[in-house]
Amino acid sequence: MPVKQVMKSYLLFFFSAFLCSCSGYRQSSLETPIEIYSSDDFSKKVVIIDTACINETKRAENDIALDRLVIRPYSSFMAPEFRAKYLELNIEHYIRPQLAQYNITLDTNAVMISDVVFPHDHFFVKNCYEGRMRTEIRKRHGGNFIDSITSKAEQQYVTDNPDRIFHLHEKDHIPKESKKEYEDFIDGTDTELKKSFVYPVGYLKKSGKKSSYTDVDFVLMKNGSVKDLIIESTFQNPENEKFRAYFEAEVAKFIKNVKWMHPTFSGLIRDCEMSYVFFHQ
Repeated sequence: MPVKQVMKSYLLFFFSAFLCSCSGYRQSSLETPIEIYSSDDFSKKVVIIDTACINETKRAENDIALDRLVIRPYSSFMAPEFRAKYLELNIEHYIRPQLAQYNITLDTNAVMISDVVFPHDHFFVKNCYEGRMRTEIRKRHGGNFIDSITSKAEQQYVTDNPDRIFHLHEKDHIPKESKKEYEDFIDGTDTELKKSFVYPVGYLKKSGKKSSYTDVDFVLMKNGSVKDLIIESTFQNPENEKFRAYFEAEVAKFIKNVKWMHPTFSGLIRDCEMSYVFFHQ
């Protein structure tokens, strides 16, 4: 048989086989569509089985039966398990040893987390393994167990870093009974500065809604002294720019003489960043 005829026969065979396979695939891959006309219709015709959550829960149950309790610190994008207020706190160093005392494993393996919400997401439960573990841990050790572990880790971290300069937003929550005392201190400081501040001759006072102000940043040391003072005055009226040096010098003098209430960090006093704003007349 000539070579051309052989090639032609081969190509015809290959093409026919390809068409048959595609036709078979098309028929096998098509499914009868379900027609949905309302939410009530959907609930009657569609059954959703969350196999991922079922399998994760079963795996958690098996681990619990074997007394293998596990905590994943970053199992949820919006709600990490350990909300330590000190970002530099290393959970491996401060959290893992505490959990080990209760025979709980800290699993820091990366978990794929996304904040993208898909339309079908509300049909499926996420983090079922972690949720079942969390329930078991709270059942055995109490509802405040994780907060207690975190608090101890934070206090140890502050103890281990006596010379670190802490941020004001990291300070302890002010109890309700002490909040008024702190607010009175700030109000009293404002009142004292406003009463004692002597405006220079020729200063043009505020007109309109915009205010002039002096912004102050400093480090409040453990012993109560003020360090690394940064002061910048902003004037609503350009004519007052000539008094910048005076304003900044007078406010600096005042800030250094104030006996500041020292915030605490996990119950301890540490050097910390502070800020203050003096609004001009």
